[in-house]
Amino acid sequence: MDALEKEPIAWQKREELGLVMALLMTTIQVLSSPGKFFDNLEIKKSYLEPLYFYFANCCVFSLVIILKPLLKKGISVQALLALIFALISIPIFALILVPIISFITTSIMHLSVLLFRGKGGFKGTFNVLSYAGATGILYFIPFIGPLVYGIWSSIVVVIAYKRIHKFSTAKAIFAYCLPVLFAIFFISVAIVIPNLLRARSIANEAVATATVKMISTAIETYASTNNGQYPSDEYDLRYSTPPPFGKFYNNKAIQGYSYSLTLNPSGYEITATPSQCAVTGTKIFTIETKGKISEKNCK
Repeated sequence: MDALEKEPIAWQKREELGLVMALLMTTIQVLSSPGKFFDNLEIKKSYLEPLYFYFANCCVFSLVIILKPLLKKGISVQALLALIFALISIPIFALILVPIISFITTSIMHLSVLLFRGKGGFKGTFNVLSYAGATGILYFIPFIGPLVYGIWSSIVVVIAYKRIHKFSTAKAIFAYCLPVLFAIFFISVAIVIPNLLRARSIANEAVATATVKMISTAIETYASTNNGQYPSDEYDLRYSTPPPFGKFYNNKAIQGYSYSLTLNPSGYEITATPSQCAVTGTKIFTIETKGKISEKNCK
């Protein structure tokens, strides 16, 4: 459609319609006829118009999130105070965060647009993502809201990419999905890696506990066969008959834990310390004469 034939979208007529009506009508246009909406959208020089729309949308979205649980509890002084606080604080926080989030998100998404040689420029992508934010209202549909929002917002962006960046359907889908898939991948990695590290840490701690107990048992066995005398050093223990184990442990690192043995004829102390605190383990294990074991968090 030629630029001269474009019918201004509702948001671009807000002086005539009023802010609330323009916001409502623009949201309806995006939801019901995204193709027609983005055909009619005029990409202007300033970022303020789409940013203003996204800002208004975020304020409404945040207000609904806050009001929903408050209304369930019924009207009260506490609810009214919370509402007043929300009305004051939401625009202030949104004024700071919305521009930052918008430009960061657009920068990430536009890299994919550039990869597929989109023709609408950075401002085109910025307008697409700003107005596609109107689909956020679908999130509040009972039960299926998040699913409907996720599907329809994706469809709206793909349609917008076709209109603004002159993509084919396939290119529009790939240009949208590529950064989304990367985001899902990195979020998954961010979730999985700490869990894997924690699982490894737990396994290391189990091995460390079993090891100090095994060494303690060997030392107690040595004492029982040597008139109550404990070994003076690890060599006495290692070369006793029969030898309790086939290697030395003092000042050795085994499966994420370093071991320290203090031995003398009257007693002993064995300590297992994580090689890297909070990475290979979170606890320090100590076992003393007669097999008394204790643990504490490493620092």
